[in-house]
Amino acid sequence: MGVAWRARHVPSTAATRTRSGHTAAVVTSMALGAPSAPLKTTLPWLASEYEETVAVLGKDFWRYGVPGNESVLNAFLRYHHTQGLSERLMTIDELFAPCTTAQFFI
Repeated sequence: MGVAWRARHVPSTAATRTRSGHTAAVVTSMALGAPSAPLKTTLPWLASEYEETVAVLGKDFWRYGVPGNESVLNAFLRYHHTQGLSERLMTIDELFAPCTTAQFFI
């Protein structure tokens, strides 16, 4: 069975995948900011690149989840429809299982 079917019929699957992805993003973000990050990645300029990125885009530069990303998702849906990839303009609520759109904290 596909992921979409499981997400609709077994909501805990979608919620678990969403939490897992968010946890990975948080852990990765923390690791990138660590003083030892260049040693783990073999990129000598990683620390300065990370600091510059945070200065320009903020600490949450890969915002995860629906809250805070509504404008990006709505633009995607408009482009998707305008380019003929969907028969009608869809809404954000139609894209995700309800249990995945709530804000959560780890």
